[in-house]
Amino acid sequence: MSRAFRPVDVVVRPATQGDLGSLNDVYNDYVVQSHATFDLEPTTLEWRQEWFGHHGRRGRYRVMVARGGTSGSATTAGAAGIA
Repeated sequence: MSRAFRPVDVVVRPATQGDLGSLNDVYNDYVVQSHATFDLEPTTLEWRQEWFGHHGRRGRYRVMVARGGTSGSATTAGAAGIA
Protein backbone atom coordinates (compact mmCIF):
# COMPACT_ATOMS: atom_id res chain seq x y z
CA MET A 1 0.00 0.00 0.00
CA SER A 2 1.41 3.41 -0.91
CA ARG A 3 1.79 6.08 1.74
CA ALA A 4 -0.81 8.26 -0.04
CA PHE A 5 -3.52 5.70 0.72
CA ARG A 6 -2.44 4.53 4.16
CA PRO A 7 -4.97 5.45 6.85
CA VAL A 8 -3.68 7.78 9.57
CA ASP A 9 -5.12 8.88 12.86
CA VAL A 10 -6.15 12.50 12.60
CA VAL A 11 -7.76 14.39 15.45
CA VAL A 12 -9.87 17.42 14.57
CA ARG A 13 -10.76 19.71 17.46
CA PRO A 14 -11.71 23.30 18.21
CA ALA A 15 -8.67 25.60 18.29
CA THR A 16 -7.48 27.08 21.58
CA GLN A 17 -5.42 30.13 22.49
CA GLY A 18 -2.43 27.79 22.61
CA ASP A 19 -2.78 27.07 18.88
CA LEU A 20 -2.68 30.71 17.78
CA GLY A 21 1.10 31.08 17.55
CA SER A 22 1.39 28.11 15.19
CA LEU A 23 -1.67 29.16 13.19
CA ASN A 24 -0.28 32.66 12.80
CA ASP A 25 3.16 31.35 11.75
CA VAL A 26 1.65 29.12 9.05
CA TYR A 27 -0.67 31.87 7.81
CA ASN A 28 2.12 34.42 7.69
CA ASP A 29 4.28 32.05 5.66
CA TYR A 30 1.52 31.99 3.03
CA VAL A 31 1.27 35.79 3.13
CA VAL A 32 4.98 36.11 2.37
CA GLN A 33 5.54 33.11 0.07
CA SER A 34 2.34 32.78 -2.00
CA HIS A 35 -0.77 34.38 -3.42
CA ALA A 36 -3.13 32.22 -1.33
CA THR A 37 -4.28 35.22 0.71
CA PHE A 38 -5.05 38.83 -0.12
CA ASP A 39 -3.04 40.05 2.88
CA LEU A 40 0.11 41.92 1.92
CA GLU A 41 1.81 42.02 5.32
CA PRO A 42 2.15 39.31 7.99
CA THR A 43 -0.23 39.57 10.94
CA THR A 44 0.84 39.98 14.55
CA LEU A 45 -0.02 37.54 17.29
CA GLU A 46 -2.08 40.30 18.93
CA TRP A 47 -4.14 40.63 15.73
CA ARG A 48 -4.60 36.84 15.58
CA GLN A 49 -5.82 36.82 19.19
CA GLU A 50 -8.43 39.48 18.43
CA TRP A 51 -9.46 37.57 15.27
CA PHE A 52 -9.83 34.41 17.36
CA GLY A 53 -12.09 36.27 19.77
CA HIS A 54 -14.67 36.60 16.97
CA HIS A 55 -14.98 32.81 16.67
CA GLY A 56 -16.66 30.45 19.10
CA ARG A 57 -15.88 26.88 20.15
CA ARG A 58 -19.36 25.92 18.97
CA GLY A 59 -21.82 27.21 16.48
CA ARG A 60 -21.54 28.58 13.01
CA TYR A 61 -18.26 30.53 13.12
CA ARG A 62 -15.32 28.70 14.66
CA VAL A 63 -11.71 27.67 14.13
CA MET A 64 -10.74 24.01 13.98
CA VAL A 65 -7.29 22.40 13.99
CA ALA A 66 -6.23 18.97 12.79
CA ARG A 67 -3.32 17.00 14.19
CA GLY A 68 -2.08 13.71 12.81
CA GLY A 69 -0.64 12.57 9.49
CA THR A 70 -1.04 16.10 8.17
CA SER A 71 -1.73 19.10 10.38
CA GLY A 72 -3.94 21.98 9.31
CA SER A 73 -6.69 24.38 10.24
CA ALA A 74 -10.00 25.65 8.91
CA THR A 75 -12.27 28.50 9.84
CA THR A 76 -15.71 29.73 8.91
CA ALA A 77 -16.78 33.35 8.97
CA GLY A 78 -19.74 35.46 7.95
CA ALA A 79 -19.56 37.96 5.14
CA ALA A 80 -18.30 41.35 6.27
CA GLY A 81 -21.10 43.74 7.11
CA ILE A 82 -23.85 41.11 7.04
CA ALA A 83 -25.55 40.27 10.31
